[in-house]
Amino acid sequence: MNPEKPPVLTATPEATTPQPRSFESLVSEIERITASLERGDLPLDQALSAFERANLLATEAQALLAAANARLTKLVSTGDKGVAEVPFELPESSADATRPR
Repeated sequence: MNPEKPPVLTATPEATTPQPRSFESLVSEIERITASLERGDLPLDQALSAFERANLLATEAQALLAAANARLTKLVSTGDKGVAEVPFELPESSADATRPR
């Protein structure tokens, strides 16, 4: 008599690959962490972990912004009643205002 073998469980790619998060969800979590840190009621080790987590989220959000910026184009008149697409670039003063301090 053969005892029945338990089924073998395999991980699907969907279960093991983290889904990309939206920019808005990243900002929301950063704001939640910031509020928690500003309250000042976390023990030092938890505050440091929260700060590190917020920094990782900010890096991920910055990467999303950079990718979005790379997708932006503007139409420029070519002078012969045609238009050309060129990469969109923020003026220096606007770009400086969006950089984290």
